[in-house]
Amino acid sequence: MTFVCDWLSLSLGIQLAVSEAIKSGLHNSVVFGFGTYNLSSEIIVSYANNLTVIGQGIDKTFLIGNSPSSIFSIKSCQGLIITSLSIDFDPLPFTAVKPPHQTNINQQVEAILRYDPIAMRPAFDPNTYDMYQRPPPNTTTSLVSPGVLRIPLKKPAKFVVQDPIVVHYTFQKHVIASMDAQDLTIQSINIYTSWCMGFAATRTKRLNIIDFNVVRRSERWMSIIMDCMHFTDSREYISVSNSKCSSMGDDGLNVHAMYFIVKKIINSTALIVQTLSWPYILDVGIETHLEFSSNQQPFTPHAKGTVASTKIYDSLSQLYTFDSPLDITVNDYVVVSDTPQLTIRNFTIENNRACGILLETRNVNVKQSVFNRTSGPAILFQPSLHWDEGPYAINVTLSENLFVNNNEGLALPTIKNVQITSSTFLIGNYNQGVIQSYNGNNIAFYGNYIATNHSGPLISICNTRNITANNNTVVNNLTKINQYYTLDQNNPCLTNLSSLIDLPPSAFNSSFPPPVTLPKLLIEDNQYYFMKKKVNDENN
Repeated sequence: MTFVCDWLSLSLGIQLAVSEAIKSGLHNSVVFGFGTYNLSSEIIVSYANNLTVIGQGIDKTFLIGNSPSSIFSIKSCQGLIITSLSIDFDPLPFTAVKPPHQTNINQQVEAILRYDPIAMRPAFDPNTYDMYQRPPPNTTTSLVSPGVLRIPLKKPAKFVVQDPIVVHYTFQKHVIASMDAQDLTIQSINIYTSWCMGFAATRTKRLNIIDFNVVRRSERWMSIIMDCMHFTDSREYISVSNSKCSSMGDDGLNVHAMYFIVKKIINSTALIVQTLSWPYILDVGIETHLEFSSNQQPFTPHAKGTVASTKIYDSLSQLYTFDSPLDITVNDYVVVSDTPQLTIRNFTIENNRACGILLETRNVNVKQSVFNRTSGPAILFQPSLHWDEGPYAINVTLSENLFVNNNEGLALPTIKNVQITSSTFLIGNYNQGVIQSYNGNNIAFYGNYIATNHSGPLISICNTRNITANNNTVVNNLTKINQYYTLDQNNPCLTNLSSLIDLPPSAFNSSFPPPVTLPKLLIEDNQYYFMKKKVNDENN
């Protein structure tokens, strides 16, 4: 059955159509027509089975949020598809468009970024500067005179007169927010801005993202103000393909589970697990595998258990029993070890502040993707107690990718079993090298092409074992590289904790053309011109 949304300005009518489609049973569709739909509130999609929400195509159906809320709020759905539409907001969550800037009053300010209006991205390389703050209470933006906005600051900033800036207002809700969905597909969607993240999902089983694009619209200075995509505690698999994240205020993609803490031990097979900073309790099913680690070595599991039963203990805690005894202590960290298989194909991340991809997960395959001018690492693997995110990464393959002028290369802290192969690295003027490995184990780097004008080492090593390279091409027309790797001497790095290093000069003296190139793109800072190879979809 098909339910048609033809109320171009009534959120209530749209919600009614969605609710009726869900109530009517399986395999229904909610269809948006051509045109623009102004939404004063979010569209709630709860407990839907095999529902399709579809527009007439990208940039043929527009959903415009007129308040700082989500567009789609998804809860406990099975087989939901959202496809073929574009999403935008009015008013915007930031000030900066092509001058004269939009001057929104009565807004609290949470972040200010220095901007590069020529490159049309947050300021890059040595000009990078941003300021985050808890908005000063009871103080908002105000109009000093026509076109002049007063911005309240909680502390002094380092901006100077004539600095181009982007001002982010208080972070609110994600464009698409999902909780406890299964077999969720987001396809052929454009998002132009957001009051928080583009697409954020928690505890999703089997997630497909196809032709999902976060990009700037017209002459605006940014797209969304936070992550393009952010997936927490997902299960089974995540697939991202033919998608693009551009000009965001934070990471392109973030995938992780959450750390919890052992609050109380009942006996050797029963314990109470409490949340840390996350607003949700650890909610997993029977036969889920959990890892336990100590405060002293939070990223080194010392015990693993299989869940036999669960019961809510209080608003912050869950009682778990296990199928066999565990040797654990109070305040041990707990994380789900059943991470999803993450597959990424033909994904472009460009011109954003922070990382291209930030991964605290396992079984990762990133292929045929482009990382262009990310302020932080193109790819960062890093469990974090600051954010209570993990686990550490295992079994990662990065192949046939293009890395262009990424400030910090690839950052590989606390990672095991990594292959980096058949990729092209075009290093910018301020790049910190190709690889930064901290506490890594079993890293292989082969069949790659590196173009650089630097004489410094390509690889930095800290407390890393078993890192090897072979059959790589290095092109350097201005200087000579005398040392291809360096042992980091900064605390907590110790040279005696790094071993089995096989990175001889001969591993970097091959001669072959770039295995991956980009179509008709001139990187002026480096004067690189290259063309992208065609990828046969049949080989994906």
